[in-house]
Amino acid sequence: MRIRLLLAAGDRDYEEHLSQVLLDRYEDLFEVQICSTPEQIAELAGKRAFDIALVSPEFAGACSGHPAALTLALLED
Repeated sequence: MRIRLLLAAGDRDYEEHLSQVLLDRYEDLFEVQICSTPEQIAELAGKRAFDIALVSPEFAGACSGHPAALTLALLED
């Protein structure tokens, strides 16, 4: 079973690079979904279950409305 990771960093290049690194090195461990806006997070989190959300602080509020509790890891500079 793979870890379902929601990634929302607010920087599309960073999100895509990190996602690619995770999938290249740990393909059997991760399933990664990228979100670029708080609205995308809210929409996607309402449709799918995630094991962890790796988000920038400005996106953390979008995760709070998720019907199931999300485990958050905040990205900082």
